[in-house]
Amino acid sequence: MASGTGGVAYLNPEDGANFDGSANALKDTNFIFGSQGATRLDIVPLLAWKMLGMNVEPVFGIKGRGDGRLMFERGEANIDYQTSSSYIGGSMAMVNDGKAVPMMTWGALDADGNIVRDPTFPDIATFKEVCEATDGCETSGETWDAWKAFFISGFPVQKLAFLPGDTPQDVVDTYTAAFNEVIARADFAEISAKRVGEYPVFVGPDAQKALETAISVSDDAKAYIVNWLAEDYGVTLK
Repeated sequence: MASGTGGVAYLNPEDGANFDGSANALKDTNFIFGSQGATRLDIVPLLAWKMLGMNVEPVFGIKGRGDGRLMFERGEANIDYQTSSSYIGGSMAMVNDGKAVPMMTWGALDADGNIVRDPTFPDIATFKEVCEATDGCETSGETWDAWKAFFISGFPVQKLAFLPGDTPQDVVDTYTAAFNEVIARADFAEISAKRVGEYPVFVGPDAQKALETAISVSDDAKAYIVNWLAEDYGVTLK
């Protein structure tokens, strides 16, 4: 079984007024972002903003995304993102009060491996949509493949439950049936939404397919990430 969550990136009101569904009008703005580190889950937004051609300077060293939100609230940062539960619990109030403007979600993954609208925030465009609308941003090629792999492993299949490869088939079938029974509960969607948002749970072959998408990255895409981390952040991977 594989389950996950989502995330939402947002801007301050001044810069949000220049956001038209693309990042074209944001490329000359200098952004500050409170980050836990370039090789943490923050690699997803950092690479996304890089692909969009935005100038986002991360301030590394915060302990959690809650600290990033506090930086944004105090005006020390002018761009931020939160996972779905944290966005709902904290950042959405700023949006409702006009103190933040949603920019994009990272999206969700369907059973065929396609990035689709986040079911928890269906009215907010995905990064893929914003990328397609932004000059110079491509949704194919080595950079996109690298971003998508990090996105899938960090969000849609963030939590995994797998049995060993030599597990007898009858045991596999029992567990698969149990997971499917949990998902089929009438109150499952409501319970899940309160914890992580309304996201699909992949079971059996669908879970395996999602995992393979996350870990199947070309050598060119890996090389791009290694070079990018070294050039932009001075992070050397061995």
